[in-house]
Amino acid sequence: MGAGIELGFMILSILFRIAIWVIEIAITIIQCLFYALAYAISDFRADNKPLESGHW
Repeated sequence: MGAGIELGFMILSILFRIAIWVIEIAITIIQCLFYALAYAISDFRADNKPLESGHW
C-alpha cells in the first residue's frame, strides 16, 4: 500500500511539473505572438499615416 501511494505521489509531482512547464511555454508563445502582433499593428499604422492624415 505504502509503495503504491509513494508511486502515485511521484507520478502526480512529475505531471504537475510537466503541466507548469507546458503553461510557461504557452505563456511565452502567447507573449511573443502578442508582441509580434502589436509591432505589426504599429508598423501598419505607421505605413498608413499619410492616408490617415488625408482623412483628418
